[in-house]
Amino acid sequence: MIIGITGTAFSGKSSVVDFLVEKGFKHYSVNYFLEEEIQKRGLIITEETMSAIREQINSLNHPGFVGEKLYEKAKIAGGDCIIEPITTIGELEILKAKEDFYLIAVDAESKIRYNRSIEKKDELDVITYDEFLEEENEELLSYDISKQNLGRCIELADFIILNNGSVDELHKEINKIFGEIGTDKKEIKTLSEDEFFLGVAILAGKRSKDPNPKNGSCLVNGFGKIIGIGWNCFPEGCLDNEPLRLKENFVCHSQLNSLLNSPTGSAQGSTMYVGIFPCLECAKGIIQAGVKKIFYLEENELNSSKEAKEILNLAGVKYEQKIPKEDKIELEF
Repeated sequence: MIIGITGTAFSGKSSVVDFLVEKGFKHYSVNYFLEEEIQKRGLIITEETMSAIREQINSLNHPGFVGEKLYEKAKIAGGDCIIEPITTIGELEILKAKEDFYLIAVDAESKIRYNRSIEKKDELDVITYDEFLEEENEELLSYDISKQNLGRCIELADFIILNNGSVDELHKEINKIFGEIGTDKKEIKTLSEDEFFLGVAILAGKRSKDPNPKNGSCLVNGFGKIIGIGWNCFPEGCLDNEPLRLKENFVCHSQLNSLLNSPTGSAQGSTMYVGIFPCLECAKGIIQAGVKKIFYLEENELNSSKEAKEILNLAGVKYEQKIPKEDKIELEF
């Protein structure tokens, strides 16, 4: 079993690590990994250099490189291991795909964490409560998957511990989690985020009256919230039984509709989930709207899909075919 630890500053992450190490877990620290890299380069170890080196290593390889390297070390060592702190979505995406990986997030009320920070810092390092919150807000969100995004990491955790109480209470919460992990894993690992949003896109496609193909799209922002859903249909006010010469020329594709149906009016930094890969026209709209990644289920047989991939590559928009682990999702009403 490999446990990842994420969470807010002064929430008690180190206390969780200490407790698990006492239980026999091997500890793999992102910070130790980065400190070794910094020393190799003859630099001074600071929070700024650690952050810069982490971003540099990930950018030169892939956004989850550091987390993946520690996972490989843990697998070679065998047994129960901890990897911490998990702070970027790039690393988390790599680790969440592993069957034996669980993420525990640790959080606490901001005032409690601020008071803990005062107890641990020298008087000269103490900042005001407002400054504490301001610094924290910078760490909670980033649209760059290689940078810190604690807010999303906590949201995507398998288990969340609210550590507002005593150490004994914290230990009880940890033991409770391991009791749950001991049950059937499928009961804990429900639909993944990607499978869920792809499922929403496929379900949206069922709304289309177009017999071939029925396609749906789901647009998701950087917070993991749905901001637009669409399916291929005629423009608003045009009846689908009207005798148009070539119906395919008059249909609004699902990808375009999900962008137009967004109540926020902004798709900047978002991810699109779609049943069938976009055509060239939709690809252009996706790029202009600021979508950063596309997950799709099926390839598009149209010749324009090749051109769509070309222009997406030029614009730096990532795309990936996603094959769900489950063949179907059944709904009961």
